[in-house]
Amino acid sequence: MAIDGLLREERYCEALRASFAILAIDPWSIEAILGKARSLIGLGEYEHACATLSTGMEATDSSSHEMVELLAVAEQLKAQSTTGDFDQPLRAYFSSAAFRTESARAGGVSDGAFVFSEIPVAPMAEFLGEFQCAPSTLHGRGLFATKDLEAGDVIFATKPIGIARGGASLKQAVLEKAKMPRVAELLQYLPGGNSAAASLPVSLLHPSANLEDYLDDDGHEEAAGLERVVDAYMAAGHKSVCPDNVLWPLLTLINHSCIPSVTLRVVGTTLFCRAARDLKSGEELLVSYYGGSLKSRLTSLIWPSRPEEIIVCKCRKCELETKIPVLYPYPGVGKCIRRDDVERMCLMEEFVLHNDFSSEDKQVVRSGFAHHYYTGGRPCVYVRVPTAEVVMEAVLRYGCTGGFNSCLGLQSRLLRHATDKAAARELLLQSCITHFGQALARELLVRVEYGLGHF
Repeated sequence: MAIDGLLREERYCEALRASFAILAIDPWSIEAILGKARSLIGLGEYEHACATLSTGMEATDSSSHEMVELLAVAEQLKAQSTTGDFDQPLRAYFSSAAFRTESARAGGVSDGAFVFSEIPVAPMAEFLGEFQCAPSTLHGRGLFATKDLEAGDVIFATKPIGIARGGASLKQAVLEKAKMPRVAELLQYLPGGNSAAASLPVSLLHPSANLEDYLDDDGHEEAAGLERVVDAYMAAGHKSVCPDNVLWPLLTLINHSCIPSVTLRVVGTTLFCRAARDLKSGEELLVSYYGGSLKSRLTSLIWPSRPEEIIVCKCRKCELETKIPVLYPYPGVGKCIRRDDVERMCLMEEFVLHNDFSSEDKQVVRSGFAHHYYTGGRPCVYVRVPTAEVVMEAVLRYGCTGGFNSCLGLQSRLLRHATDKAAARELLLQSCITHFGQALARELLVRVEYGLGHF
């Protein structure tokens, strides 16, 4: 198959080998130089791609428009991969007429499945910020910040190992990538792998920088038995963490909390993880699994579920809920309580006066119910005017679901009709920062306020 065909199918290793084969015969082939550079960009080897194009332009004495343009792209990706600055491509994405007219689900996560927008997305690099994998007190292992972070900071931007496309299965796509030694070793750290209980070395997430790793087409012994890794991933059953059409390795390492510390958002096929609030070095990166097929203990009381679907969450909110006599001891699957009863109990005056809870604890518990005001677009009977903390909890709790877009949509309408514009503007700004970062959030806010765009 021609190099262009391999690139279209994202078979970058094969395209790279084909380019090397042509260059061995004709070192000045512009087509092969371009093919090699595009293959390296697809593999995340941005520095090698820049060097290939610069050397190629010098050796061929050529400054063709195509080579100059591709070099500019490679240099931009190289900068993104080191700085984590994605404002330019994200601004173009959210400014597009297609995004403003498409469903609110575009580029987000809805119904527990990661939705890939059909809107064209500018090339974006992979970025790995300051974090590490280490043992977690919540569950097994997790991801932890290794430096102080501000709300909206990009922690990582990662591309999937495999995507099920055009009739091909996810397993086929992943096992094709597993021919590379680094990817094969990386997969062994996922559930079902030989090193599933160990902390993943972040170095395995970086491109290998050794081009020889991409040129061996015989496969590797490490890839043997990796089918069970993919099978374990697809059998996990939790679509918020294990969507069955794509595999981002880092996604499987983030633990759940009903009070999340990070937000996730998909743009194109790139998964962005940002700090949902200011984080201290050493804090665990946690995301709300709400929206998948699994249910928290309290949600299971309201909507009965099978035992295997219940999350035994140890976050602060869930631990506080276990101290509420009306809810616990747990009555068992199939014995549900009415949601209105839960709301009334948690939001009524007698709970506010409950002596066993501090005022901060009460706010944490209450916020878990008041989010109904935002997701359903209806006022909760017992919370006429939700506090800023409740709004932010709702936005974060629904940060990985289509409910997030509903939250922002409602906040946008509230802003346009608010009496206190400054307070409403600040509230929406803080919500936007958690998903889009400081600069882009301010720009989006202006558009929303003046009716130039929407979420």
